[in-house]
Amino acid sequence: MKKIGGYFLVVTGFLACPCHLPLTLPLALALLSGTALGAFLTLNQGLVVTGTILYFIGAVVLGLRLLNSRGGPDQREACSPAAGVAKAQPGKTEKRGLPVVSGRAGARDS
Repeated sequence: MKKIGGYFLVVTGFLACPCHLPLTLPLALALLSGTALGAFLTLNQGLVVTGTILYFIGAVVLGLRLLNSRGGPDQREACSPAAGVAKAQPGKTEKRGLPVVSGRAGARDS
């Protein structure tokens, strides 16, 4: 679910990019003409530009953070290099003096 949200934020962030405003703002004003929202946006274009800049920055940063996140603690533990390494049990030794390792196939408990 994080991936879908991340992709959504990145795509909508790039659509709201200030470099697209010369195309998207007149289109939005034409589509909303005759409505109260269209009149508000026409009178407050500076506010629209500021809002789109803030949304662009926030959406791209948060979207990339969601896309690059590794997931919950279970997933982080499974991906760590030491996750597959069995732990030695202190105090238990085999005949050769080596520690007994639990969780490994063929390990003997003495």
